[in-house]
Amino acid sequence: MKKNIIITLAFLTLLFSQNQIEGRWHFVGYEDNVMYQYVDDEFAEGGLRWTLYSTDGNFGDLEDAGGTPNPYTIDEDIITIDLHFGNIATYEMHFRCNGQVVDFYYDEDDDWEGLHSTYYREFYDYNDCANMPEECFDLSSIDFGWCDMFLGVGWNDYECEYFSGCGWIVDDIDYSEYFFDSIEECEENCQCEDGEFNNDNPCNPMECVDGQWFEIVIDCAEDMGFPCEGGLYIEPEEGECCSECIQFGDINYDYTLNILDIIQIVNIIIDHNYSEIADINFDETINILDVIEIINIILN
Repeated sequence: MKKNIIITLAFLTLLFSQNQIEGRWHFVGYEDNVMYQYVDDEFAEGGLRWTLYSTDGNFGDLEDAGGTPNPYTIDEDIITIDLHFGNIATYEMHFRCNGQVVDFYYDEDDDWEGLHSTYYREFYDYNDCANMPEECFDLSSIDFGWCDMFLGVGWNDYECEYFSGCGWIVDDIDYSEYFFDSIEECEENCQCEDGEFNNDNPCNPMECVDGQWFEIVIDCAEDMGFPCEGGLYIEPEEGECCSECIQFGDINYDYTLNILDIIQIVNIIIDHNYSEIADINFDETINILDVIEIINIILN
């Protein structure tokens, strides 16, 4: 039995195009002079970022781009851009205003902190974004300080919660417009997208149904007290919730005892290592006796 999981809600992961970097973006502060065009590569995790220049806000096509494009890759909301000559830039992307605006924040491993730059899509009126105080901006990654002053109710990308801190302005950005006066007001304006799935905690995944997050119940065999007869429960891999019941001697965890397991156990003996799952005779030593045991199990 690999897993004993009961999922009470069906789930579906949707990829929302409005929160993708592909496309043409104006550089806020240099709107009439610089535009970046991100071109996806279907055979890679990212693509190429081209730079377009203008003196009057009229930008040409890719054939008018200057210089060599910068390769980029994306891992969840982290974008890594190769600026060439050994220079690598890594930012955390925060999309807002229905995906029409994106903020690049320095990655947490960087020496710098806070906002690096802001971009908005071609043909979008950036002023419209500034006039959207009701927008549900994810405030969970903003450090408002250790003070206990109540700031208001905000959206943490999953639900509405109370926020406190030292003030609404962080790194010269005023976040006051993203706070509500009550949980009720926040919930009226902020909802998740139906079908959206969150698996940050694999033992407590959530699915968005009718604009609200609902927990998915996962029951693991070990937690429910089911014995692992003739084997051991092995800790789950990263991103998994439930331990797996593995038979003694199944060194490679493929749920079959065969010559591959014998080879593995011989390697353990040669390297003078120990593996509880390989200690078939329970003498706390891996040796030829365990090899004989597993051979007998295979033959029988």
